[in-house]
Amino acid sequence: MRLRFVLLAVILFSLLAGCAGTRGGGTAAHPYWPKPPDPARFIYESVIRSELDIVQESKSDMLRNSVVGLNPRSAMAFKKPYDVAARNGRILVSDSGGEIAHLFDIPQGQLIRIGRAEKGKLQQPSGVTIDTQGNLYVADVKIKYVNMYNATGHFIRSFGSKELFSKPADVAVNKTGDRIYVVDLGGIDSDKHRVTVFDREGKVLFTFGKHGNALGDFHLASHIDIGPDGNVYVLDAGNFRVQVFDPDGKYLRSWGKVGVDIGDLARPRGLALDTEGNVYVTDGTFGNFQIFNPQGQLLMWIGNTGQDNKPGQYALPAGIAVDETNHVFVVDQLYTKIEVLRRLTQEESNRLGKNLPLLTQTKGESMSLTPTKASTHLPDALPKAEAVTPPLPADPIPTPTPTPAVP
Repeated sequence: MRLRFVLLAVILFSLLAGCAGTRGGGTAAHPYWPKPPDPARFIYESVIRSELDIVQESKSDMLRNSVVGLNPRSAMAFKKPYDVAARNGRILVSDSGGEIAHLFDIPQGQLIRIGRAEKGKLQQPSGVTIDTQGNLYVADVKIKYVNMYNATGHFIRSFGSKELFSKPADVAVNKTGDRIYVVDLGGIDSDKHRVTVFDREGKVLFTFGKHGNALGDFHLASHIDIGPDGNVYVLDAGNFRVQVFDPDGKYLRSWGKVGVDIGDLARPRGLALDTEGNVYVTDGTFGNFQIFNPQGQLLMWIGNTGQDNKPGQYALPAGIAVDETNHVFVVDQLYTKIEVLRRLTQEESNRLGKNLPLLTQTKGESMSLTPTKASTHLPDALPKAEAVTPPLPADPIPTPTPTPAVP
């Protein structure tokens, strides 16, 4: 079943679970994670590469395409996707190679291209987000602004300036929409490694952070998100850690270190939070994403590096998003895809554990990610893998390196 119908069912009927991928035989048709003896918590659901992945074509469309022999909707949507945001069935993807952002609007069944018009034109888009009102935000490291668009992609205003920003890498908006947080990547030759906070009209309220490796400092910070408690989470990529601040920029806690063991960060490339405050971090070396609780304890990890482009195999993962229905959207730049996973309900997990087929539709809350006493199995180490190829030149965010000495 197409992703469009899955998410529309979630939106229209307030279901926290969509269609499952099995019909019988006791084995899921789609991969799920983790494997026994742990209870299954996530299942692969779909992939987005083109407009056809969200649109159901009419019979007349199919007839026309069969006659012409060409379907324009089947063309690959992106050149090099980088970041993703998702809310209410609308999926926003930045394309650093295409100088554009793509809005897959599932309820409306359409793909909207953003950033081509003279006003609000994009050149090297990086981080994206969608606020609670449906407005769209795209950070651009080349033009050194964050552009705001309405729900249909029409330009509203820009935040920042070339004097204020070095490389605005990502953007997050609080629930009320009156604070817009922009993390600046800075650069080796820049001291603007910080977060700038704006009001809804674009006025600078305050900044926090500076270049360094002390608690509260940043080095090549690449992503930012806001938790359900209002706290601000920053992927401090160059320091290989996640840092947490209160809404006013006061440092609260951090975790992470460079390494190849469970819970380490080898090449962090994306960050997102779910509705419970769990933190998802993609890693380009491991070819996966790890899930931590709000205190930084590792809960589980999903995926591995692979050259077969199969579900759960990531060659160069980047941005990640989790929507209000616990669907997870993972960008893979090399495979040019947005992979979609869904958190299972407790009933679905129990059925998989008993080797029973999943039901076509299930109602219920997504199961907890907190490990139980019967669910403590973790491998001894994460696979020591490397990305299939190095980052392409169009990538707006460089590979992090350890923090240099700061005067």
